[in-house]
Amino acid sequence: MSRNDRISLFTGPEKFLLFALLAGGGYWFFDGLLDYLSFNYYLDRLLLSPNLSFLDALILHVPPQSLARRILLLSLFLLGGFHLFRHEKEHCQRMLRLEKHNQTLEKTMLERTEEMERANRELEAFSYSVSHDLRAPLRTLEGFSQILLEEYAPSLEEKAREHLERIRKGSLAMGEMIDDLLRLSRISKGTLHLSLFSLSDSAEQIARDLQETDPSRKVAWKIEPDIFVQGDPGLLRCVLFQLLENAWKFSSLREESRISLGKQIWKGMPAYFVRDNGTGFDMRYREKLFLPFERLHSREIFPGTGIGLTTVQRIIERHRGSLWAEGHLDEGATFYFTLWEKGGPHEGTA
Repeated sequence: MSRNDRISLFTGPEKFLLFALLAGGGYWFFDGLLDYLSFNYYLDRLLLSPNLSFLDALILHVPPQSLARRILLLSLFLLGGFHLFRHEKEHCQRMLRLEKHNQTLEKTMLERTEEMERANRELEAFSYSVSHDLRAPLRTLEGFSQILLEEYAPSLEEKAREHLERIRKGSLAMGEMIDDLLRLSRISKGTLHLSLFSLSDSAEQIARDLQETDPSRKVAWKIEPDIFVQGDPGLLRCVLFQLLENAWKFSSLREESRISLGKQIWKGMPAYFVRDNGTGFDMRYREKLFLPFERLHSREIFPGTGIGLTTVQRIIERHRGSLWAEGHLDEGATFYFTLWEKGGPHEGTA
């Protein structure tokens, strides 16, 4: 135990009172003892009574009430010292247990760190395998099915052409899933490059790009101006694109779609939202929205891989924020997110 640990024993109201008791008791005891048992007093008494011992003199010449007070103070003095000794012993034992616990915790943290590093290496190896080994057979499958459809379509029955088309679409969908998985793994790694980012300007650009894909579609865009946040511009642009594209997709069955981006106060801090008047969802299954490859709607009506919201959630988590959704069937949906809810952007952003 270090010297500072021992010094820390004498802090706090309880220890102050104990020291006051010891100091007061010691002072009054020794002061009274010196007063009644001074050298000259007992010298005179012993000279007058040569057979009188020191103890006899103490008993005979000290008033009973003073002697009782001195004995009481001496008892308190001894009890206080014993209490301090016991307290220091317990303090030493606690410090030893704490040091042992810290060593165990440090060992556990090192083991967890090694496991995480090993898992990251395995993930990188898996990503490499996916990007190189699985793509080759998929390209072969898609390529030869396309050749069959283009060169041998006249000699194939309608049913055969449908099967080939289904094979080709399946291989393309698998390729998209692989791309999304690789993108998700990359998002989980690397350092955040933070700067001031305009959600409003980025949403305006994304809205224009989406509108250009279908100029005839009626969409009422409502984007709140001057929404600035601190974060990684590339990742936050990905968040906005995924949320706005989902709103665009799931409101496509409406005669006039309404899509908005805004900001409101939630638990004393800003929360940002993307709202639409699309098909919505059943709130009982809202947790499935953010699981990879989970879908609440038919792929034939609303195409996609089912990993977009998982990517959004991972990005928001890296920005120490929260993501949640509210909605009702056929009444639209609203996706909310916060940034730096669990710590500022400069408190560790790796």
